[in-house]
Amino acid sequence: MIDGTAMLGKLVKVTVDRPMGSFHPKHQNLYYPVNYGYIEGILAPDGEEQDAYILGVDQPVKEFTGRIIGIVHRLDDIEEKWVVAPEKLSFTREQIQEQIYFQGQYFHSEIVIWEEERQELSMTETRENPARPEGKSGEKMLKRMNRSHGPLRDFGLSKLPWRPDMRVLDVGCGGGATIQDMLKLSAGSVIDGVDYSEVSVAQSKELNQEYLGSRCHISRGDVTKLPFEKNTYDLVTGVETVYFWPEVEKAFREILRVLKPQGMFAVLNEGSDPDQCDWPEIDGFLRIYRPEELETLMKKAGFEEIEIYRGQDQMICVTGRKTG
Repeated sequence: MIDGTAMLGKLVKVTVDRPMGSFHPKHQNLYYPVNYGYIEGILAPDGEEQDAYILGVDQPVKEFTGRIIGIVHRLDDIEEKWVVAPEKLSFTREQIQEQIYFQGQYFHSEIVIWEEERQELSMTETRENPARPEGKSGEKMLKRMNRSHGPLRDFGLSKLPWRPDMRVLDVGCGGGATIQDMLKLSAGSVIDGVDYSEVSVAQSKELNQEYLGSRCHISRGDVTKLPFEKNTYDLVTGVETVYFWPEVEKAFREILRVLKPQGMFAVLNEGSDPDQCDWPEIDGFLRIYRPEELETLMKKAGFEEIEIYRGQDQMICVTGRKTG
């Protein structure tokens, strides 16, 4: 048995035993996935053996080394309570930054600390809206999404036909991580982004500032009225964004317009079964599409050669080509 109090602040190896994409068991209405690492046989300050320490890490890794930050008391199968934390770290309800070390590389991970008296704080109360990020809460949410959507980007972007010197557009570019990934995937290509959220445009520009004006251009715009000439792009991507488009058919036709002949449109979604997605309500439109529905919508818009790729859980990548 391990003395938990003596271990606070120590570096330990943790095995991640909950998959990427799971929600915090006590807070199903929070809009971001977190992995959890547990260490068995912890002795809490009250002398009772507890199930685990907990560390939130937003990287899809099997195990990692991180600092012990607090003892988790398991009240029942789904409820947890922090019973102690080192004062020197000054924990608050807000997310704090912690470095996690794994296989010789450092990742920055947001570790969520739940204070008992504020456990019911939800996405609605903080006014986070993934459809249109605004203000400081929107900035924080975009940074979380940049990290949590990493596995989806890895899966979906690997299905696309990359070559040098492409012209690519990411619609609903959010925090800019998709643009960042594509700049690395296609040497010499120009990767543009568009989003109707001012906060998203600013975050995308900040993340990709090294290439702004040369290989990257990011602007504010509406997907149903894209500010680009016809036959401009070899590839258009929409990552975790079509859920929020109230005029999706019109948007798909507009994307077809800006694509070059033989250009491709790719939709990457983490949710593809509305019966299985227990997602929080947001301010505005939200619809989860099955891949077959996206296929039908693409065909109606004029796309051909539709392909459906399925990843882990509900991940999908649906592609269509402009053949005319």
